[in-house]
Amino acid sequence: MMKSKPSAHRLIAHSIIKTQPDERGNYFSVESDQLMLIRSIFLNLKAENKSRQIGVLYTKDRRLEVNRNRSRHLFRKNNSYGFNEHIIRTAILFDSVLLKDEFGVFDIPRSVILENGTYLEFMEQGFEKQIFLSLEIIERYKI
Repeated sequence: MMKSKPSAHRLIAHSIIKTQPDERGNYFSVESDQLMLIRSIFLNLKAENKSRQIGVLYTKDRRLEVNRNRSRHLFRKNNSYGFNEHIIRTAILFDSVLLKDEFGVFDIPRSVILENGTYLEFMEQGFEKQIFLSLEIIERYKI
């Protein structure tokens, strides 16, 4: 009988870490590779029964990579993209956010998001606190 190969996910995922819930019952979970160089960050909202990927952290590059679709993710009221406020504010393993959308790739310093972002919270809709950065500022960091 031939043994089947383990799935790629099993080869990549070394550990899954779950954080303590915040004051609203939301928590983060992190899947990392065996060398702890690549970490997928997921947000688990109390209001939802599923997790959402926030981004992929590349510790060697000190960069958080996030993917967006403008028609789906752009906050039209102020023409901006939102980032999880807690992840951006408490980051110690990354210095920039590599934002990818259908119009380009942008390498945005974390400090720029913190200094220029607008804080919004949509608790009634079940979302976490976010910090929004305008496309006008994001466009300056196109690579």
